[in-house]
Amino acid sequence: MTLFDEVQQLSSESHAKWFERYFKKHDLEQKIKASAQQGYTGHLIGVLSVKDEYTRRRLDNEKTLELLREVLGPGFRVRHKIYRSRNILTGDTYISDKKIYISWGVKKAKTLSVSANSYRTDYYITKEIESEG
Repeated sequence: MTLFDEVQQLSSESHAKWFERYFKKHDLEQKIKASAQQGYTGHLIGVLSVKDEYTRRRLDNEKTLELLREVLGPGFRVRHKIYRSRNILTGDTYISDKKIYISWGVKKAKTLSVSANSYRTDYYITKEIESEG
């Protein structure tokens, strides 16, 4: 086994262990069931809002989405949902928030929505692209 293979294996094993602890600690299965009982068709997990840098990096990793798809099984869609905002002074857009979106509702291929709050100061664009596991 080469050093590269060994490093890849260690990284994968470490992420899997972290994911298992995170999934159990936050009782995601129960939270998803509670959301469904309340009539929701999806559940959001904050990524950029997490203060702990290590956890934020793990949640932002594509491996986390793959492991969620594995654990949840067929019928669930798991993807990152990215919120973009526009700076009203410069007009530049930036990523203002990012969440893991777990859904079990009606299947849609692509969604593009544009919204603004009532003060017209904070614009955001949400683009969701399905990725089936």
